[in-house]
Amino acid sequence: MEGGETATLRETAHAWRVLMADEPSGEDRRAFSAWLEESPEHRRAYDRATSVWDAMRGLKLEARRQRRRRSLSWAGGALAAGIAALFVFAPQLQPPAVGPDPLRLRTAQGELRVITLEDNTVLTLGGASELRVVFNDAERRAVVLRGDVYLDVTTDTSRPFVVSAGATEIRVVGTAFSVRQDGTGTAVQVSEGRVQVLGTRTADSDPGSKALLSAGQSVRASLRGELGAARSVNGDDVAAWRSGRLIFDGAPLHEVVSTLDRYFAATVELGYTVRRDEAISATLKTDDLDGSLEMLSAIFELELDRDGSRVVLRDQD
Repeated sequence: MEGGETATLRETAHAWRVLMADEPSGEDRRAFSAWLEESPEHRRAYDRATSVWDAMRGLKLEARRQRRRRSLSWAGGALAAGIAALFVFAPQLQPPAVGPDPLRLRTAQGELRVITLEDNTVLTLGGASELRVVFNDAERRAVVLRGDVYLDVTTDTSRPFVVSAGATEIRVVGTAFSVRQDGTGTAVQVSEGRVQVLGTRTADSDPGSKALLSAGQSVRASLRGELGAARSVNGDDVAAWRSGRLIFDGAPLHEVVSTLDRYFAATVELGYTVRRDEAISATLKTDDLDGSLEMLSAIFELELDRDGSRVVLRDQD
């Protein structure tokens, strides 16, 4: 495929296109810049995604103009002809992976939200999380742009459920699992059934990576889609944030602080510290911000700089 682009890389590029067009946070922008700089193929894939979205936007505008002048049936025919022409004269363009009008779901800091989809699949979103969902006759797809989501997927053998998160893709028929997407990569935990996790191929000579996870297993993927080894996880600990627990197993300090920021209404930041990449294993409570901050400050010998609803952890003077 042109430029060594794979379907998964194409989907990742479209996911970034959705996020960057919708008020991305500073962390999102930094993660996006890092992803672009990892490979020339990433930048080319993103440029192609932008071209497709621009073309589709133009077709939708044209369809609106046609509807003003013609009947709805004629407008639908014009739009179909326009789409056909787009792919006849520009075959290098690919349709957006999430569709032109996906369902947009988002939570605020400290908010948990439960949504039942049209197929009775139940999604639980953690704090400051965001995803897009689109269904068609071939598949059901969700694109996790940031944060935590727990999916209890209704079985439908004719339409698999596919989750895209960064450079990682998860495929299921019916099962329950969680996905976390943040500035460090993607984490998948399975509580019921089995899921297949696929990493992005970064070069023609690299076949990519994949893992088949059963209930009680988890795996992490880097921003490049490189999968680590599958690990065991207690079933009760999958998406423990739903019951007010944030569980970290060898997570770097900056990831812990970023997660705390999503689960509390207060703004929690990590100031300059040489210990930002040091790992910690701990269970923190989402209803005890002070206790969590005091634990981190004691373990890493940091001081807490409080300014109203903003807390910054810094190295001690």
